[in-house]
Amino acid sequence: MTWRKYDSQATPGDVVFWKFKSNKPIQHAAVVIAKSGSSVTIAQHTSKYRTSTMAAARSRNHPYSVWIAHVTPRW
Repeated sequence: MTWRKYDSQATPGDVVFWKFKSNKPIQHAAVVIAKSGSSVTIAQHTSKYRTSTMAAARSRNHPYSVWIAHVTPRW
């Protein structure tokens, strides 16, 4: 597994972890489902925003930290 430094590096299949201002290490996760230019679309398990762009999710939620994990299976 490698970590993406920027949203623009995300690719479909990457897992996005969100941390908000609290003591819990991670409060939310989403999956990158599409990328078009610099726009990254994520899918998540919220009823109101099942799919949205990373930019819109960041704007709505104001996370403290966001980590993007690129998982590469070693078959």
